[in-house]
Amino acid sequence: ERIANYDPGFPENPVEVYIKKAEDLILLKNFEEATKCLDTVIKYNYPQFNVRAYFLKGFISYILKDYKNALTNYVVALYQITQWTEQYWIEDILKEIRITNKQLYGYEDGLKKTIEQLNLFVEKHPEISVSYIVKCEIAKINYLINKKQALKEFDAILEETKLTNKEGNNVIYKGGENPVSLF
Repeated sequence: ERIANYDPGFPENPVEVYIKKAEDLILLKNFEEATKCLDTVIKYNYPQFNVRAYFLKGFISYILKDYKNALTNYVVALYQITQWTEQYWIEDILKEIRITNKQLYGYEDGLKKTIEQLNLFVEKHPEISVSYIVKCEIAKINYLINKKQALKEFDAILEETKLTNKEGNNVIYKGGENPVSLF
């Protein structure tokens, strides 16, 4: 009933109404209408909402067992993060990419496929702080397959993110921080 009488009124950003409506429709398992709402968000191309829209489309596809489409939407959501600072979504997106790949390709092959996809992301976007989080995820996944390789990756990540302050002491840079503020 709440959805049938849905009156968005005049929100600050009308696109956000479609996101909220889609979330309600997903709870009601009305996936077709939820997908239409999310497609509307993507059509208007408000990048700050695209991450959520693609993530929710991936979630719907996963529930409907359309794993390839789910994976596509999760990867697109990951690439949208590079444009906006919605980095708090990254952990959920990375988890869903890993789970969906395992569903599609089996445990070990799914993990290897995830590593391939995430390495491609890092190659294309080495400059953003999200890449640090993605590299850590790659090393964590590799730890399940090849512990020796994973330890090398962790060492490389630590070396890459190591900075020194004015006194010459090592400081660990965490993605998203302004390195200058550490000094």
